[in-house]
Formats: sequence, C-alpha cells, structure tokens
Amino acid sequence: AAPERWWSLLSKPGEGERRVCQALRVETLGVVGNVHVATELAEAQLRRALDLVELYAHPGAPIVLAGDLNIRPGEGTVYDELAARDFSEPAPEIDQILVRGVPSTPPGIWPEERRRVDGRLLSDHAPVELTVG
Repeated sequence: AAPERWWSLLSKPGEGERRVCQALRVETLGVVGNVHVATELAEAQLRRALDLVELYAHPGAPIVLAGDLNIRPGEGTVYDELAARDFSEPAPEIDQILVRGVPSTPPGIWPEERRRVDGRLLSDHAPVELTVG
C-alpha cells in the first residue's frame, strides 16, 4: 500500500514566506512531520503544525515532529505545551526532533568538526539525530 502523506500551509496571508508542514504516516512507526516555521511567527506556526500531526495520527499513535522551529527551548511557551502534550525533551537549539508515544534516545547534535569537509563548515544548522524505538 502507498504511504499516506499530507501537507498543510502553516502561514496565513500576510505572514511573509510560505511555510508548510509535511506529514507522512509510517506503518511501523506512526506519523512523522517536518516543519520550518518563520522566526517571528514560530510559536503560532508550530502550534498549527502540532495540531496537524495530531489530527493525522491515529489516537495514541506515535508522532515524530522534526525541523527548524526557529525558537529555542526557554523562549516563549510552546516548549511547555510540547511537554504537556508528552513530547520528548528538546535539543538546546532551534533544530529539533520531538517524539511522542515511542521510546527514543535524547537528541544528539553534530559537533562542528563532524560537519566540516576540507575545512569548510557545511551548514550553520547542525544536524540533530536520535534513535526511535
């Protein structure tokens, strides 16, 4: 069977760049969502993304939400809401992998030396990784 996948617009008219949430139902895991929200609207757009992935997840099904959230833990209230919705502990920066409903390791952030090739830093965003299951 083909995987179920969706996307939804997170930005509203007048909110600048177009932002979306992509979601995919993985039969052996649950719903996986990917987002990149706008800095000045991060909390509102992230709440919209959370509502989307929760809507598409079967009741009680695991959820993995990842992406550039453009807000650090401790800024605003959205990370408190994530904790209240039983999501895992966030990484310390803006790039995240948040998990609910399935065991996962803590998020690991690649150090700069792992992201260098021929002395050049590949991105100002460090990859975040964790193991689910």
